[in-house]
Amino acid sequence: MPEVELEKPHYYYDVLVHKDYLYATSPWGLDVFSVNGEKLSRIGGFETPGEAQTLALSRDRLYLSDTTGRLFVLNVSTPSLPRLIAELELNKTAQKIVISGNRAYLACVSSGLVILDIQKLKEVGFYKPKKYSYPKGIFLQGERLYIADFTLGMYVVEVRNDSLTLLTSQSTSSVAHDVLVSNGYAYVASSDGGVDVFKISGKVPVWVQNLPLPGFALRLERYRDYLLVTLANEGVALLEIQRDGRLKLIEQYDTPGNAYGIALANGYAYVADYDGGIVVLDLSQLPELAPVAFAMPEVSQ
Repeated sequence: MPEVELEKPHYYYDVLVHKDYLYATSPWGLDVFSVNGEKLSRIGGFETPGEAQTLALSRDRLYLSDTTGRLFVLNVSTPSLPRLIAELELNKTAQKIVISGNRAYLACVSSGLVILDIQKLKEVGFYKPKKYSYPKGIFLQGERLYIADFTLGMYVVEVRNDSLTLLTSQSTSSVAHDVLVSNGYAYVASSDGGVDVFKISGKVPVWVQNLPLPGFALRLERYRDYLLVTLANEGVALLEIQRDGRLKLIEQYDTPGNAYGIALANGYAYVADYDGGIVVLDLSQLPELAPVAFAMPEVSQ
């Protein structure tokens, strides 16, 4: 399995793959890798004043949040040389960003939800529940945002004309980190509570299942009839989605570090494994979780 050694320690939180490039956040900032299937080569980066948290891409613009509450907008038309376009002082730290059209929706810890006009680079909407909230994950489907929240579980808001209206909320088995919606079901990564499943075809989500998992369920991605779940120090789990929306644990792979973010592209899963670097899993080998490459950070002695 090929390894890529970096110039200094870069520990990875979140990861995004677009075309032939992989972008990863770390306490240092942003790292950019060229991707050729399972082979990764670091080609550039961008240093942030705080620890880079999450990222999203629209056309050639990358949106990058850090712990100082800033949002950096980078031109990545030349991926090896990310160029700063704008630095927005949101005073809110995004943990997940989704983009639809000319709007970006940000789940900002201890702050709430932000709607950003990405053409004018201007905040145009904001929502914060009356109760203390700590949103970590966000998923957009049609005119509804599904939010995974540390303190509120899963809640749903309606999006209309840049205003956000709370529709409903549901408690989860433990603190919610991420949410994914597919085929009439919402799947919530609930930390040490595993994954919760809700049926969302009606006005109010209906609890279907809790699937306990080892470690801490943090991020979710769907691949065909499977969910891949990052589990921090327990690596990655592969869950099969049944016809009734329920989940079944099929496989687990313990990565070298702590699995946080995950992105799927070109038949591979790329895992941001914190101190374990980037782990590449070959999806053609499912239901086996087969690691085929690592981009390992060089750790100072």
